[in-house]
Amino acid sequence: MKRIRAIFLLLLIMIVLTSCFRENQDNNFEAQQLEEESPLEEIEEDMEENEPDEYERKGDTVQEEVEDVEEEGENLAEETLDEIVKAEYNIPDEYRRYIIVFEADSRWDKAVIEQYNGVIINEAETVKMVSAYLPEHLINRIREHPKVLSIEPDQLVVIEEVNWGYDRVRTYRAHNGGLTGKGVKIAVIDSGIFPHFSLSIAGGASFVNYTTSYVDDNGHGTHVAGIIGANALSHGLLGIAPEASIYALKTLHQNGSGFLSDTIAAIDWSIANKMDIINLSLGMERDSFALKNAVDKAYENNILVVASAGNFGTREGSGDTTAYPAKYPSTIAVAATDQNNNRAPFSSTGPTVEISAPGSNIYSTTLNHQFTTANGTSAAAPYVSGVLALIKEGFPHLNARAIRNKLQREVMDLGTIGRDSWFGYGLVQAPKYFRDIRGHWALHDILRVNNFGWMRGTGNDNFSPEQNLTRAQGAVVLVRALGLRRLSNNPSPFVDINHWAKNEMEIIHQHNLMRGTTTTTFSPETPMTREQMAVILARALELNRTSEMNNPFRDVREGHWATNDIIATTHHRIFGGLTPNTFGGSNIINRAQMAALMSRISNQLELTS
Repeated sequence: MKRIRAIFLLLLIMIVLTSCFRENQDNNFEAQQLEEESPLEEIEEDMEENEPDEYERKGDTVQEEVEDVEEEGENLAEETLDEIVKAEYNIPDEYRRYIIVFEADSRWDKAVIEQYNGVIINEAETVKMVSAYLPEHLINRIREHPKVLSIEPDQLVVIEEVNWGYDRVRTYRAHNGGLTGKGVKIAVIDSGIFPHFSLSIAGGASFVNYTTSYVDDNGHGTHVAGIIGANALSHGLLGIAPEASIYALKTLHQNGSGFLSDTIAAIDWSIANKMDIINLSLGMERDSFALKNAVDKAYENNILVVASAGNFGTREGSGDTTAYPAKYPSTIAVAATDQNNNRAPFSSTGPTVEISAPGSNIYSTTLNHQFTTANGTSAAAPYVSGVLALIKEGFPHLNARAIRNKLQREVMDLGTIGRDSWFGYGLVQAPKYFRDIRGHWALHDILRVNNFGWMRGTGNDNFSPEQNLTRAQGAVVLVRALGLRRLSNNPSPFVDINHWAKNEMEIIHQHNLMRGTTTTTFSPETPMTREQMAVILARALELNRTSEMNNPFRDVREGHWATNDIIATTHHRIFGGLTPNTFGGSNIINRAQMAALMSRISNQLELTS
């Protein structure tokens, strides 16, 4: 009888344990921390039991919809997207975005929009459509234009299931410029990656003792990988770096926990196999010399190490609650934000938080070719890894430290001005890139002056670096860079400036920096020469030739109208000669050369502003 009771008790215990395991498997998407008394130190990804699950499943099948967005949230999304575009193109607040359709049999061009001071965003030549920001008070006048068939406000189009973080980090800026993370190797150290139809896995390895497969049996690693590299537009999902080479390094077991030693072994594998980025969407509360040594070695080997800050944050956001390895200086600690750019209430805080990224209700891939939403800094970290891949692809000559610095500089500042314990430097932002500047000698100058708002693209995500710089374009760039304002409302002496740049041409003439080609003509479409630009920049920066400034150029004769300004700007390293003893003053300046000139004087302009 005792034996029967024992067997019955044993069966009962097994049933209870099995039920608990299944419940844990279905509902707990994160690792559960081992007790301090455990002799085996495991690395983990989750909160204490009373904290929100970092990866809480919202649906088990692709057909299940993401939670409905409230009307207020939809309005916020539309306003936020509009504000982002306006900020990117330096568009006045009173402008509104419109769709203009031209007559099918008319020869339409940009002049129709530009004559009303519009800013063209996109063009569709076949259907004769332009999207542009226009002053609202001029809309009726534009509507009456003989070439305009219709004009209507542009609208926000949304999909049912969307990874809202894609737009929030401005991924489109990089994708439109051709950056997709191609050629960049990212190690996802996690629970493995399921071979999802929307994911391309370059390779991997297993470091757990129960399988040699790196296929995900938990779901966490697949969700992380989808944020980085999914390509499932039909399901409303596109990763930040969809062409990056993603490697699945399985260190976490089916229940979401794993040994620290396995994670260290995976970091070692990443160093040996020359990964560019390591994503660690996991964490633990206790310090480890061995782990710190591993991530330090990776960083020393030019590998960027991204780690989730942890989900140990208090609701009021107080204290230093950042987990390890995110706490180490060699890692980039990532906090989580919500759809309103607020700190996610679970997100860890502290002085080592370096950057923040979307981490609330994040839609991504999961097991069995399905999709789900999840919360946590584990979801925020892969946004940063994806953006780093875009920067790495666009700027291949930069080392890990330089890429990290660029990441910090190009954020959207949130919370307290500057770095703070909630958001770090701010919300991660994808790099701005033009599709026609890859590998160009002036790439960095172009991106720099574009970031200042001094020079913009020519449309369709192109910069047109080899296009000649016209006098009108030069006037616009200089007015923006110098911050010039109109001095009077006196009528202009020029009869040829009924032009999109009329305002800037009048302003720069009032400041006596550019004069007319005659007393009554400005010649806005005439290309600018090197000697003309040397004179204008010397005037703007108040540079004068002094007696010690010798003339090294055979083709710049003394007494020429531009000689002194050419010598002064060359002495100050704004211009350089075509050769050591030729200047080429009559040569035309192109847009790339103008970008380089403005980049060189940018520090001086900042000092005088």
